[in-house]
Amino acid sequence: GPRGGTRAGLREIARQPALRTGLALRAACNLAWPAFTIGLPFELTGRLHAGLAGYGLLLGVFGAGNLAGNLLSGSPAAGRHLIAAACLSWALAGAGFAGLALAPSLPAAAAATAWTGVCTPLANVSMDAHIAAAVPPGRLLAVYAVQRTAVVAASAAGAFAVAAAISALSAQAVIGAAGGWMALAGAVAAVRSSRPARGARRRQQ
Repeated sequence: GPRGGTRAGLREIARQPALRTGLALRAACNLAWPAFTIGLPFELTGRLHAGLAGYGLLLGVFGAGNLAGNLLSGSPAAGRHLIAAACLSWALAGAGFAGLALAPSLPAAAAATAWTGVCTPLANVSMDAHIAAAVPPGRLLAVYAVQRTAVVAASAAGAFAVAAAISALSAQAVIGAAGGWMALAGAVAAVRSSRPARGARRRQQ
């Protein structure tokens, strides 16, 4: 049943350190992602004084960045280092959030948004490709289901947290904090994923 599939997915994730790190990073970054989706309209109208046309421009720029990122994610270089690519891409997406928070004008905000748009599919495709390569076929659906559950739960929790934080602070502060969180999480995950597993270290010794 569904519970058995979930348990199988969790066991497989627990068995693979790189998988644990990558999925924890994806959940952590999806927790912060609503800072962009919820905060962007407030940032545009309140600080940059751009109206609906500016919002449409940034959404279009983000979509164009996504298209470019999808093309880059299929490169052989990314395919050889999937977890590293996912970690680095999330950290760079966080830098894009920080750039958006600091942008002094609409063109600067558009550049930061395009940067974030490029990095997002690089992160997601790299993680999905790692799962496909590392997980046995019989447990693949279970692991994808656990990943999707974690992403949806983190995004939902993040939406509530971001809405409350924007009400208490400002969209600029929340977007900037979310960017710092993502950049830090990506950097920590990159360091962790670069370390050999305990068993591998013992064999080397």
